[in-house]
Amino acid sequence: MKNNISTAIPTWDNHLTANLQFIKTNLRYPLSLKNTASIIFSSVALILTVVLVWSGSLLINSHPKGYYFFWILAIIPFIITYIRAIQALYFLPLQTHKTNSENQELICKFLEEQQLLVYTNQTQPQLFQIISKPLSPSSQQREVMLFIADEGRILINSHYTNAGFLLITNSKLKKQMLNNFKQWLQSAP
Repeated sequence: MKNNISTAIPTWDNHLTANLQFIKTNLRYPLSLKNTASIIFSSVALILTVVLVWSGSLLINSHPKGYYFFWILAIIPFIITYIRAIQALYFLPLQTHKTNSENQELICKFLEEQQLLVYTNQTQPQLFQIISKPLSPSSQQREVMLFIADEGRILINSHYTNAGFLLITNSKLKKQMLNNFKQWLQSAP
């Protein structure tokens, strides 16, 4: 089996490696303007949309059919972006009851069996990263999955590069990878 583990590109986010202990303890990234901008924007936009719906309903005596349907459709993208931004902050812990080094081996074996190009960090060998193909031909936006080997568990996070304001971007890689990894862990020695 070919070894697809690389310590080359991509460049690792220094924020991730510097805050690794915080992530392991709290199962989330530390809050910063960079990773909460989407949440703040979505919250403000959602509040403004709700205020507009409420004030619009007060101004119109007879509500035309479809009035509320239109506003519900206007609110949905903000709710989706808000939920996705919150999910991108958190790491999902998978209990393994194995040591840190055994968990590193488990991640390596699984990702090699999946025949994926995996990036590791030379200074933090417990970090593993896989990156999807561009989500569309016109964009360089990609889904990034992080695996962190820890004592007794493996932490998994999925987020998007240059996410900004995401509307209906599916997290296919995360769902598929989590299901495959859970099934593989059950049968792993």
